[in-house]
Amino acid sequence: MTTRQAMTSEFSRLLKPGMRGLDLGAGSGIVAASFAQSGLRTVLGVDRMPDPRLPGVQWIQADLRNGLRTVLGDQDPFDFIVCWDLIQFLSRNYVLEEFLPSLSHYTKPGCLLSVCTFWSNPNPPLGIFIPSYFLARDLEYVFRFWEILTSEEVEIEEPGLDGDNRTWRVTNILARFR
Repeated sequence: MTTRQAMTSEFSRLLKPGMRGLDLGAGSGIVAASFAQSGLRTVLGVDRMPDPRLPGVQWIQADLRNGLRTVLGDQDPFDFIVCWDLIQFLSRNYVLEEFLPSLSHYTKPGCLLSVCTFWSNPNPPLGIFIPSYFLARDLEYVFRFWEILTSEEVEIEEPGLDGDNRTWRVTNILARFR
């Protein structure tokens, strides 16, 4: 089982049938589809290149760098929001000043938020969001409307697509909207 599969399984345990979810930077939609198959009412995936073939996932095709409120518009609030493998590819200022703070416009009281980054390159290029700096310096400010349930940064080793093992730095934050 890969780390992402384990995380999906672990997070799914927190979800209840009828919940409405949002997967930001959904990529292939595999995570959103697995949540949808567990009896949730709606899972909305947002990505620049969505895969509309996956069952149970509604899609918005958009670039999240255009602003969360521009992309989501007047969507009803969500019971949970998943943002995995996304924020490290957005600019630090955008993440801290607009993206994460604007999530509160789309949350119900008690909404669960899971933010996770995966990074395998020990020397990220300039402009890439560095998760450990984010955790150390900005967590309290950005998540002031959220109760932090868990926050961790770990290194794991998993096979890459080429079959060689890679070491991944994984930052994982689980929070609940107050």
